[in-house]
Amino acid sequence: MTQTNSNPSAAEEIRMGVANACLMMPRESSTRREEIERLYHRQEREKELVAEAKDEAGVKEHVKRLNKVFGVSKPTLQIMKILEKIGKPGDRAAVLTQVGLLSKDIGYTDKDLVSLAQEAEATAGQGQDDQGSVFDNTATGSRQGGKDAQPQHVAEKPAEAAPAPTPGLSYEEIVQRFEQAKAAHEAKGGKGRKPKVLVDAKAALDAANAEHEQGATEPRRPPRRARSAPRCAPEPPRATPSSGPRPTSGSPPTTPSRPPTIWTTSCRRRLRAARRSTADSALTRSTEERAMLIAALDIATNTGFALGRPGEKPRTDLWKLKKPSEHYDVVGGEMGRKIRDLCFLADTRPDLIVFEAPIPPYQNQGGGDRENPIRRSIESILVPQRGVGGLQGVAACYGIEVLPANMQTVRKHFTGKARWGSSKETKAAVIARCVALGYAAPGFKDDNIADAICLWDWACAIRARHVPRDLIMHGERVSA
Repeated sequence: MTQTNSNPSAAEEIRMGVANACLMMPRESSTRREEIERLYHRQEREKELVAEAKDEAGVKEHVKRLNKVFGVSKPTLQIMKILEKIGKPGDRAAVLTQVGLLSKDIGYTDKDLVSLAQEAEATAGQGQDDQGSVFDNTATGSRQGGKDAQPQHVAEKPAEAAPAPTPGLSYEEIVQRFEQAKAAHEAKGGKGRKPKVLVDAKAALDAANAEHEQGATEPRRPPRRARSAPRCAPEPPRATPSSGPRPTSGSPPTTPSRPPTIWTTSCRRRLRAARRSTADSALTRSTEERAMLIAALDIATNTGFALGRPGEKPRTDLWKLKKPSEHYDVVGGEMGRKIRDLCFLADTRPDLIVFEAPIPPYQNQGGGDRENPIRRSIESILVPQRGVGGLQGVAACYGIEVLPANMQTVRKHFTGKARWGSSKETKAAVIARCVALGYAAPGFKDDNIADAICLWDWACAIRARHVPRDLIMHGERVSA
């Protein structure tokens, strides 16, 4: 009985391996070539980025400085890098002990590492009196002027201009140049670095494509139609029995002349209304563009906040600057973060920040004779001061004007009186005025936000010179 061998031969295995290897490759040779060229280009770009990152990090320059200025050798830095990879301090100590013991056994050193380190520590730092001279004696130092060189300002390198399309060439000519340079590069094998001609042609093509896409994406605005006066039909003249001579039977008929345009009362009224609306819209638009954005703060542990433009309803919020368990020193940092978040976007960055001026710690109750000082805790004195410091520091970074305000002056503007009896009655009057002006809804009871709204309204009137449309007299109330 003859036994057949089912195992494939070596040639068959090679043929099957070659066929399987090419199953997933692109069918077109141009596609395969483009993919390989793309790989070469990305590899070159990776090398450039790595080189730029190394230059920017400055590792090479710092290693040279450690070697030339401080005398640290490169093998020492390599050993330190190895020790850095060892996570536990106990393992590092074990490695150093083993290295010291083996070095002494082989004959590298005649003492253990601890004794050598103690002796070296006694002499460390003696060469730091003239560290600059060590660098000045090197070739780099001599090129920079030696010991007598004076520091000079480094000239700032001009920014590289963005690639622009080649002037005087059409888009078809730019594409043709790129195709010619690419074909010449492929004729030489298409490997290695791309020639400068091909790189320049590719940059010119990219710039032309970008300019073409930008022009295509910009919407074309329709031409503006000139505004015309309101169309008013002229009133035809009324015919009367005695209007004009009667035509005779023998005379030819005369062509009637065009009646003159007669402006009626309704037509004139509509024309005036159109002109008035155009002027009002222009005035309103210019006023909105000029309106300043004002923020107001009633600084305390729970800070009232109001933000808006004159003539609008302000946006309000309550900022909790610290928890009851936290120290009052955190108030300044929290206030600075709040102002930074407010000023981060240009839409919410105020032109003016007004806040209630903190009460001086020496203010007394009564006629100012300082015989009966107000008893206050250290936290009630320092929390507003910390908040004002954080506010002024961040506002100065953004160039925002900060204005302190006397609360009695502000309340007199807002409610008509600086005081309404007790503190509780004064706060109730401010809240009622906020509701009456429409700044808060009926049932509103937060006195911190009410004081912030009061400050904001005062700043709108004093600094923005805003006059409200609806005048609501002091003392008026609205039904809840």
